[in-house]
Amino acid sequence: MHGRILRSQGARAEFLRSHSLTQCPPGYHVDHKIPLWAGGRDTKENMQLLTIPQHAQKTREDYVRYGSGGFSPTPIERISLTRATLTALG
Repeated sequence: MHGRILRSQGARAEFLRSHSLTQCPPGYHVDHKIPLWAGGRDTKENMQLLTIPQHAQKTREDYVRYGSGGFSPTPIERISLTRATLTALG
């Protein structure tokens, strides 16, 4: 698993269906309200749709609120968070 937390594609699909969606809309991410690495559950009740900049901001806040929990973003996730921050700043 290489330090990554396995996510349930079924739970994600169930969340999207509950919002009459078959896929995540462009410019949005499915976020766990309480991160999995902080003990959150991989259930539709713990998921929300956030814009990419909102998701980047929430992730930064989650690190402050919950600590890293031993989780570290991959280089690709770091790039994504950085790009979203720059986009949000305009």
